[in-house]
Amino acid sequence: MCSFWQDNWFNIVSIFLSGIISWIITAIYFVRANRKEAMLLVVHPFTLLIERFPNKCDENTLREIFDTPIRKHISNNLLKKMNVLFDLYLKISGSDTTQLEASAIHNHFFNVLDKHKINYKLDQVVDNEGEIADYCTISDLKYIDTDIKKLIVDSDIYDLDNDGKYHINILLNSYLNDFVTDTQLDFFKEKNVTQVIDADAKYIEYKSMVNEYNNAKSSYFNFKQILNLKKMH
Repeated sequence: MCSFWQDNWFNIVSIFLSGIISWIITAIYFVRANRKEAMLLVVHPFTLLIERFPNKCDENTLREIFDTPIRKHISNNLLKKMNVLFDLYLKISGSDTTQLEASAIHNHFFNVLDKHKINYKLDQVVDNEGEIADYCTISDLKYIDTDIKKLIVDSDIYDLDNDGKYHINILLNSYLNDFVTDTQLDFFKEKNVTQVIDADAKYIEYKSMVNEYNNAKSSYFNFKQILNLKKMH
């Protein structure tokens, strides 16, 4: 046995090393092939979709692309950037911006009434014994945002801060006069419609999320692998 080893050790070691080298080369090509396939089937279509602003129409397509098992072959640094964009995309596409705008104007309506000391909490809250325990906001006033939303949807017909402001002001006064008081108010005397919307806490939160998305998107498109990908396509 010793004699055999002494006579053939070089050939045995050579064969062993050759097998290891062959396995390493195969593994490298395998990884490269999978990574190339992931770039083609996941990263490229993902990149095309996020070039557009997040929307419900593209959301399901983005999910299908991003949830494919081949995603695991994307490099960690690139995948981290994609994960951030994916999460923000879903949050933004799931936000109803028109509802956010309508809610901001609805909140403004109550703020103006508070400023003019107009009481709109006239609905009775009755306890278990049938006694009046408190007063709450008139129920009909809780649905103003539905009508405001309809006006905002039609805002492509008119500018929100001009004709839009006029129509929304009429709407708010109609609710005020029908359910609270005969007083007429200029609800946009101090701020125009877009200023009211921009100052709303929930709308500010939404805009902050959009800014975060745009920053993540900029970082993504300046990433070396994405720059190379765009050159190829």
